[in-house]
Amino acid sequence: MAATAPADDKVDPKVIKTGLILVVGFIAVVFDTTIVSVALHTLATQLHASVSTVQWVTTGYLLALGMAVPLSTWALRRFGGKRLWMFALAVFLVAGFSFQGTEGVGLAAAETADPSTNVPKAIRTVFWRILLFYIGAIFVVGTLISYTDPNLLNADESHIAFSPFTMVFEQLPRFGYYAANLMNAVILSSVLSCGNSSMYVASRMLYAMSHSRKAPKVFGTLNRRGVPVAALCATGLISALAFFSTLVGDQKIYQLFYNASGLSGFIIWLGIAVCHLRFRKAWVAQGRSLDDLKFRSKFYPYGPWLALILFVVVLFGANISVFQTPVFSWFDFITGYLMIPVFIIFYLGHKFWNKTRVVPLKDCNFEPD
Repeated sequence: MAATAPADDKVDPKVIKTGLILVVGFIAVVFDTTIVSVALHTLATQLHASVSTVQWVTTGYLLALGMAVPLSTWALRRFGGKRLWMFALAVFLVAGFSFQGTEGVGLAAAETADPSTNVPKAIRTVFWRILLFYIGAIFVVGTLISYTDPNLLNADESHIAFSPFTMVFEQLPRFGYYAANLMNAVILSSVLSCGNSSMYVASRMLYAMSHSRKAPKVFGTLNRRGVPVAALCATGLISALAFFSTLVGDQKIYQLFYNASGLSGFIIWLGIAVCHLRFRKAWVAQGRSLDDLKFRSKFYPYGPWLALILFVVVLFGANISVFQTPVFSWFDFITGYLMIPVFIIFYLGHKFWNKTRVVPLKDCNFEPD
């Protein structure tokens, strides 16, 4: 009788690697929560937040982490790492395009009664509005509408994509048709409100630029009611170009405007993050007390730095899919990255033409004109 070979008692290296990753990840989470708990008072002082706020944010972070780990693991196995990463960047660009405009509350301060009180109050409510009306509403719709529903994606001349909110109300018995039309009216009013807000912000920015000699002086004139009519008309004429997107170029013009507006918004947010960091540093460098500020952003300086890094990643990575196609398209490449060199050219051109330089922190002017 032949002797049997001894069984191999070695553990598969893949199992060892997986176990080590799980152990290190568990230890990292424990260290994370321990550090936060020990440094709770210090974090509250440095971030200018109450202890209860830090505890609430920490708890929310841990809950989000507990949900993100299994979901990301499932998505990684289901779709692959490369596709998941590309999808996340694309969603980030679309989401950023949808959220852009929230910074307009700062521009409205000049025409707001008691801005030192009302503007901080409005800024504090932005987070809750986004959480309720964007994330909360989308979560509810996502539980009611299947992601494979053809009305969501297959949009062409004969099959128009529906709004998910309209599709939800269409499912109501008897009154679904009327409820869906009512929802369409609500969506239309929201679109008009968004356009009105954009017109306000753009016209006021053009008005301010004219007074700082960055735009023609004609845009700095006001009528009897204090409205910059010339700047408003110029903004309206530029906005009217969006109607060409349905008439010219088989939606190529729409794609150009969409990418340009989306990337421009991220560039603006990037500038806001840089200005926030320099503002606080200049304020302290000039010997001013942070207690004199009417509004202090929580989680400074980590929040602005995180925003700055994410915006840079999105600016260069959101349209990286143009390099993944079998046939390289110069049109997609130009529309996806055109605003980055345009911004750099205008910025450096302005510096060269006006012979300006970066203002030192101790020379920054905080006194209103």
